[in-house]
Amino acid sequence: MNQQTILERLKSFEGFVPYMYRCTGGAVTAGIGHALATAADAAVLQWEISGRPASPVEIAGDFEKIAAAPIGLVAEHYEPL
Repeated sequence: MNQQTILERLKSFEGFVPYMYRCTGGAVTAGIGHALATAADAAVLQWEISGRPASPVEIAGDFEKIAAAPIGLVAEHYEPL
């Protein structure tokens, strides 16, 4: 099985969220259940804000907002943060 097939199967079961959110376990997460333990972990990924690349300061700020938000909400709740 190739990597693309695996990714498509994961997406079909897990979904894909293109922004940071808190998973039901409380971890800051993005994509297909990719946990981000620290703001530095988030900074190695490519993020956009209004179509432009996000700066490291913006990424760290967004990570902190998400990490401080309550857990147990649907992912869409975290998008505006």
